Amino acid sequence: MSSRRERLDADYCQVRWLRLYRPGPWRSAVLLLAAIGCVLIATSASVIISSGRSLGERLVLILVGIALAATAFALTSRGLAGGVWVRDAGVRISLIRRTMTLDWNDVAAVERRSGQVPVLGLPWRLMGEEVLLVTADQRAIRTGLASASLDFFGRPEAYDMAATALVDWWAAHRS
Repeated sequence: MSSRRERLDADYCQVRWLRLYRPGPWRSAVLLLAAIGCVLIATSASVIISSGRSLGERLVLILVGIALAATAFALTSRGLAGGVWVRDAGVRISLIRRTMTLDWNDVAAVERRSGQVPVLGLPWRLMGEEVLLVTADQRAIRTGLASASLDFFGRPEAYDMAATALVDWWAAHRS
């Protein structure tokens, strides 16, 4: 029985999406708090529903609890899936509010720029570095790959490895 490594050759094509880096400790902490929030909301809704209120009040509370829990669950799951994903055909940038997929041929350059970057995905800005994809029409697309992001805050070597990996994938797979 041959190992997986022996079967890979020059004709191998990566068709599954690969994340360039693992979620960092800050992202894990935020997602853990969001998951705990989901549980607390569900528990609170259960307690409120069992209290002696009228049927109309219970129904409103059930709907509000479901809406809050669903929102917290959706944000948590989007947070888990967020990041930069690559394969031989292109790159996928998955952020909390949107996901964008580009073919490598549509990416004219991958740039590392220093300047003001969002801190932990919040509106505050801090001096740092981020990776941008520049398209053929000179649009700069933020990848979310930044030295002050949830995945790399306080871990410059992990940021450098992920940024270098993205540049290497682009260089190896563009036409």
